[in-house]
Amino acid sequence: MNEMTKPEQMTFELTVVEAERLEVIAREIEGIQAQAIIQIGAKLVEAQAVFKHRRDVHGFGGWVDSRLSFKQATAYRMIAVHQKFGAESVSLGDTFEKHALYALAGPGVPQEARDEALTRAEAGEHITKADAEEMVAKAVAASVAEAIAEAEANQQEAIEAAIAEATEELADDKEALEAEIKKIRAEARKKTDLPKLVDTACRLLKIKKLTGLQYHHLAQLLGQAISVNGTRYLPLSSEQIKENEDRMRVASTVSEAVGVLAGAPPPAALLAVCYPVQRLRIAQRMDAVIAWATECREAVKAWEGEEV
Repeated sequence: MNEMTKPEQMTFELTVVEAERLEVIAREIEGIQAQAIIQIGAKLVEAQAVFKHRRDVHGFGGWVDSRLSFKQATAYRMIAVHQKFGAESVSLGDTFEKHALYALAGPGVPQEARDEALTRAEAGEHITKADAEEMVAKAVAASVAEAIAEAEANQQEAIEAAIAEATEELADDKEALEAEIKKIRAEARKKTDLPKLVDTACRLLKIKKLTGLQYHHLAQLLGQAISVNGTRYLPLSSEQIKENEDRMRVASTVSEAVGVLAGAPPPAALLAVCYPVQRLRIAQRMDAVIAWATECREAVKAWEGEEV
């Protein structure tokens, strides 16, 4: 390979038949992964049962860490997929990407999202991660909107009860009654019983507490920022929420990468054990990494208000 050619710039001329065949292979691989997740999830449930009344060797989580090749978080995601989809008759492996299953089996996902996904899958549609996230967002927004509608209906009942009471007390003073009714309505508009609204949303979603995404949906539908346990949630659109989540995932990956770099061997020792193509990639990307690290350092200084 020409050393001046970047690996990511290499192109391959494929015929239409070859391209179609590769797409079929990719779908088949995705199907095997999806089906494996459900089967592994079932086995993990069996393993959990062994540790049900045992706390030695750090229990189930410790066994996952010491014996299996993935993290505890991944194990619990697989278990969730098995619990949510294990009994379905549709062949999930043929119709769902694995990350679509993860998204649909996540905490606080309404059953309506899974039902829609299964219906579309049974009709022959291939469900991607993006499809799943869109269905989840739509179902969550619908449940939160229903919670708000229920809260508004309860509030209207309270307003009508207050007006009825005021009418009875001020029946002989029309001017005072009109002023009191105006006051009742004005106070009701200002007041949002957030804890009760959250409880209603949790009941409709059949969960114990809302996720950050769901709080953002709630803020958006209320048209105002809300604060919960010291965290402020802005009224963002679904697109903005997804963009923020994508950035958070990248930030997590970058944080881990910085930790790896901080503990890496000296560059000369590291490069000595690299393959030529790896050294080439490092060389090609180093200027961009240094520029990013320099900008990051300045940004951290600005955030902390002091030198790093």
